[in-house]
Amino acid sequence: MSKQEYKGYWYIPSNPNKVIAGILTLAPKSGVTLELIGCFEDFNVEVIKGKILNQEIIYGNTAEGEKITLFQSVYSGSKCNTDAKFPLVCYSSLFIIIGKHSLGLDEKCRYSATIKIPALSLWCYPNALSRDSKIENGIAKQKSISYNPQYNDESNIICSVQVNENTTFVLRKNVIDDSSYYMLSPVLEQYTFLEIKKTTETTIKELLSDILLFEQFLSLATLSIVISSEIILFEEDFFDDLWGTKVPCPIEVFCRLSNRIENIKQYGKEPHKYLFRYDSIKDIFPDIIKKWYADAPTISPIRDYLIKCLEKKRAFDQLDFLIVIQAIEGFCRRFRNHTYKKQNNLPKEAYKKLFEMLEGLEGEFKNIDFLINNKINKDGVVDTRTYLSHFMNKNSLPNVIEGIKLYKETQKLKVLLLCCTLWLLGFDKCKMNDLINKSDSDLFFLDYLEDNK
Repeated sequence: MSKQEYKGYWYIPSNPNKVIAGILTLAPKSGVTLELIGCFEDFNVEVIKGKILNQEIIYGNTAEGEKITLFQSVYSGSKCNTDAKFPLVCYSSLFIIIGKHSLGLDEKCRYSATIKIPALSLWCYPNALSRDSKIENGIAKQKSISYNPQYNDESNIICSVQVNENTTFVLRKNVIDDSSYYMLSPVLEQYTFLEIKKTTETTIKELLSDILLFEQFLSLATLSIVISSEIILFEEDFFDDLWGTKVPCPIEVFCRLSNRIENIKQYGKEPHKYLFRYDSIKDIFPDIIKKWYADAPTISPIRDYLIKCLEKKRAFDQLDFLIVIQAIEGFCRRFRNHTYKKQNNLPKEAYKKLFEMLEGLEGEFKNIDFLINNKINKDGVVDTRTYLSHFMNKNSLPNVIEGIKLYKETQKLKVLLLCCTLWLLGFDKCKMNDLINKSDSDLFFLDYLEDNK
């Protein structure tokens, strides 16, 4: 997405009669910024000193007649124009929708949503184009490319899963013709997109939560941070009359704009490095995605830590190690509790201390080839965890790991945490091993690293 500007007038719901001219800018790096020629407060000495209130909601009407709502706008600076005696005020916003004046992120409406995620088309290949050739005497006489399903046809459904009583996820395929009139060669783009349907009224906040969870699931599957490139809402009974036909009005949603473009450019473009693709799990995909959503509150911290571990970084630091080991400790304390020990006839002392946690998990995933070939230095991990978390004297902890050695141990722990997460989703351990062995992700290759001497 390139830089976009919207000129118009702006006001807050509590004072709709006071409108202020300004420019809204959407830019990949700076995010959402609103520059106003004036301010919503009464102009006085306090305003000059910068005591301007943050705004929960700001409404806008552009010169093109578009309605815009800005949510959670934070005052980010102002200048006093002494000649004209009005300030120039700037706001930064976390969320914005174009196409509607909303009462808030918690306003309940009959929403549905379509979401484009660049990595989704590679993870779940759309196969929307049909290529046919007519061959006579071994020579191709005629070639054709066809596409039958339309955007909202039932025939373009790849998979439909009801994740709970109110929410259905639909993976759909589509084709866009980006050819211009004077182009000699057609430009066709086929892609897979996600549709979220709701049976009852929902809120924008709930839909964004659903989208975030799917992005995190796809991040797990692709072993890279995945972010949507386009979010469109449709509200029931909200239509435009186009040449006598009622057409649903799209409501564009922009959030996390400042990091969205960077992630789209960098991540998710190497399918051979994915942990798994849709085709390899399509028979169990409905059960997995249901569990991912049903257990969301239970596994939320562990899942969030795992996704954080997958983020591409220019340099490794000690906090990366702490994030992973804390997630593993949290997993054991939450899921290797008294009930688990009783069901598996384990002693009460099992999984009590970090060394025993690592030992127990290694035993559980003893058939994972990566963990067999890359044994975790449990003594080193325990001492390093104690040293970094409690600022203990290093001299009293002889097994503290640093440098490349700590990086390698962290990579091993990431794989162990990954196995724990797949176990929560119901993956068979043999399936886990098969997926890890087939992936070319850097996460599973440590031989090229040399330990510190």
